[in-house]
Amino acid sequence: MYEIKNEQIGSYLSKLIEQNYSSTRQFCIDCLKFTNKDNEPNETEIKNMENRLSQIKKGTKSIQIYDLPIFTEILRVSCEQILSGGKNNHVNNDYESRLTNYSVAKSKNKRIWKDYVDRPDNAICNPDEFGRTVLDYAIEFDNEGFIRFLLDNEYIWFHSTNYSDGALDIGTVIVRPVVEDLGDHNICIKNTIDRVDILRLRKQLGMYIIKIAIRHKDIAIIEESKARDVPEKWWYFGPYQHNTSGYGDWHYKEEYTKEVLKSIATSNAKVIEYFTDEFEKDSKNCQMTGNFDNTVRIFVFPYISQLLDLMVENNSKYLKKTLEKLIKHNKNIEKNIIDLATYAKEIYKQTGWKKYVEEINFYRGTNVVQTMYYTLINDDIKNVISNIAVVSVRSSDPEINRLIDELNDVYNNIKSMCTSIRD
Repeated sequence: MYEIKNEQIGSYLSKLIEQNYSSTRQFCIDCLKFTNKDNEPNETEIKNMENRLSQIKKGTKSIQIYDLPIFTEILRVSCEQILSGGKNNHVNNDYESRLTNYSVAKSKNKRIWKDYVDRPDNAICNPDEFGRTVLDYAIEFDNEGFIRFLLDNEYIWFHSTNYSDGALDIGTVIVRPVVEDLGDHNICIKNTIDRVDILRLRKQLGMYIIKIAIRHKDIAIIEESKARDVPEKWWYFGPYQHNTSGYGDWHYKEEYTKEVLKSIATSNAKVIEYFTDEFEKDSKNCQMTGNFDNTVRIFVFPYISQLLDLMVENNSKYLKKTLEKLIKHNKNIEKNIIDLATYAKEIYKQTGWKKYVEEINFYRGTNVVQTMYYTLINDDIKNVISNIAVVSVRSSDPEINRLIDELNDVYNNIKSMCTSIRD
């Protein structure tokens, strides 16, 4: 039996909140979201909750019956533990034994994270009784700070794969069981996952982490993860779109949704700059037909056109600079094509060899243009493969519309120069 004392309840709640949250305010926000998942709490609601909780913590106000189920769910303790001030708990004095994958991943407290990491039983690396790891919960709770902590402590890491697509891969020591269905029997396999499942799980995890980093404007994770280089389907342009690797449709499922693209479009200068800058891919990680050594592979973000549309629709203050940057990119590709066409005609005039006649492919599904010319070995001229940008919406700003028209004119001119239009 125990006696209900407001002071003890308040002290116990204070300790639990301190252990699991970086601030009382964040705990109040989570409580309000628990009762109304569809709407963000406003400032008045948060302030009222903070005042009420402050009185409960001081013991000047009793905990209300409607608070109990919310507090128990969020803090992962029982009603008896709260009402007894933590006394009705046979493991109450064993702090480590009360830490779980769920509670640690939900917490904003770095001390709790470190305590869990330092446990001698290495609990952080294992799934719980529900088959879920601390990383599964961290993603569900959108706990970007904890994911950053796991990266810093090398429990997860980014690296390029050893496989042909050269795209994002996530390494982790945190194990998620994979269930293989064998007729009437389900066998849980921890360390014997085949290569396809390893790739699928790692790349899915990578995409989740990128989405969280974009929402939180964490440029360090965005750059470290090479966020603009994924999904890996972007290195299977054109003839490779039917997926020659033989791993099925899962290659293309983890894409940038409109919601994520909008997060980029409305983000800060550094994030937008990263996703709109050019970058180069080497031949090892860019599998294309006509993958000649004399090819320059300059790309922009695979979803650049969709991103530009959203920047227009959201009146981004970085739109003018971004459009000017992409006009320059498109014009550089246009000039390269014109120079190659002039070169090819000159070589054909000199030699009469038909293999020097131009071949330029355009892939509609990806806005990729690819030149395929034979060049003389000592000539300083290169083929190019790149994706180009186009905008499909209009702005209320005449200057922005002028830039959109300029960008689209170059896009259409490049497309008109192509000898083959493919899906």
